[in-house]
Amino acid sequence: MSILIIIIMLAILIVVHEFGHLIAAKYAGIGVIEFSIGMGPKLFSKEFKNTIYSLRLLPIGGYVKLAGLDDENVSDDINYRKKSIFHRFLTISGGSFMNFILGILILFSLSYVLSGVIKLDIQSVIPGSPAEKFGLLRGDKIVSVNSQPLKYFDYHIKQSANKEVFISLIRNNQNMTVRVVPEKNTETNMGFIGVKLNSDFHKFQFFDSIKTTIHSFNFQIKSTFTFFKLLIQKKMSVNEMSGPIGIIQFSKFGLDQNEIKLITKIKFLLEIMGIISISLGIINLLPFPVLDGGHLLFLVIEFLRNKPLSKNIENSIMTAGVVCLIMLTCFITFNDIKNWDNRAQKYQESSNR
Repeated sequence: MSILIIIIMLAILIVVHEFGHLIAAKYAGIGVIEFSIGMGPKLFSKEFKNTIYSLRLLPIGGYVKLAGLDDENVSDDINYRKKSIFHRFLTISGGSFMNFILGILILFSLSYVLSGVIKLDIQSVIPGSPAEKFGLLRGDKIVSVNSQPLKYFDYHIKQSANKEVFISLIRNNQNMTVRVVPEKNTETNMGFIGVKLNSDFHKFQFFDSIKTTIHSFNFQIKSTFTFFKLLIQKKMSVNEMSGPIGIIQFSKFGLDQNEIKLITKIKFLLEIMGIISISLGIINLLPFPVLDGGHLLFLVIEFLRNKPLSKNIENSIMTAGVVCLIMLTCFITFNDIKNWDNRAQKYQESSNR
């Protein structure tokens, strides 16, 4: 059941992305030949206002086929290539824009409707732990970690083994910041500092939720770019990349925890959905052929040259992009399958800490 829920969640993200292209194209006066959810053989289709809406067999993507983009014989008034650069830019970026909007709405809902201010107090400090070594004390009230909201406290600690983190806290009614270097757990390869925490929860007000949403949105954007930066710098292995299978595994593990309340599972699923939606928006804007960012790059080049690239050059670049994307997709899928057991063990060990 949880796998079906996750697949539906991913399908919603695809629908939202493609719907962004659709409404932007309609606004720009560009014809939309087909609006498809899924890939492969067609299961269902219906034409409405000169656009075919279809559902296909494989729930691994979707697309909007724009009139004139692939040399169809269409009239100039609906031809993508006959529209201004602004309208084409708006149409191509519409998918990512809708992903950002959905992500923001989810983050705001999590903050205003389902969440609030998390307060963490240190209940005890394990003797000989990094927390004791760097001066954390029982009764300290943690305010933030690395200037990020407390909901990311556990994430920062686990991801910062042998790296310093800065914990802002209140001690004896005075604000202070303590530098701590989490140790690496040899079994999980994750950081820990050795504290037991008491948590408290206070519901956010409307404007506090707006501030929290903006902060969380910026954090997700920075996190996505940081991931690519670490890959380029070879500080992170490509084996740590995950695709749909990896997302399904992680999400399924979170949903299958029997001791977790239903409302917590809903919040978990929504947070995953919001993160993926924002990341999907960013990734699609990367200047890589086949992705939306590749089309946007062609428009930038056209603007700078005052004329478009030749169709032969554009097609060659797109073909190379398709080959690279297929190879990357196969690698990530194989990697997710190969590492399924190892990741399952790490998730279990992490939840038991």
